This record gives sequence, C-alpha cells and structure tokens, in this order.
Amino acid sequence: MWKLCFCSITKIRDKRLFSTNVNIFSDKIKRLQRDRSFASPDSELYDYLKDEIAFRVADRIFDIKSK
Repeated sequence: MWKLCFCSITKIRDKRLFSTNVNIFSDKIKRLQRDRSFASPDSELYDYLKDEIAFRVADRIFDIKSK
C-alpha cells in the first residue's frame, strides 16, 4: 500500500510566517498514471526500461547484502 505524504512548507511574506501542506503523493493520481500507461498502445515499447531498472536495483541490493 502506498503511503500518502505531506510536506510542510513555510513561507515568509510581509514578515509573517505562512505554513501550507503540500500533497506529495496521491494514490488516486498514481492509479490514474498506471492505468493510462497500461492503456497506451505502445506501452510494451518501454518495458525494456522498466526491466533494466529492476535488474540494476536488484543487482545493487545483492551487492549491498553481500558486503
């Protein structure tokens, strides 16, 4: 499950502090992005990139664990 994160940003305006919450990650938006990518007719064209990144991350984790 994805975790929804909030970041607090403090702004200085007219010598007063304003704090606002910014939504960093949204499950709804991520789901829409994933659905759009699967619905794309050329999504298989970019699978090599996902596979290469997965291989490199797994290889790096293996290197770290073996130390």
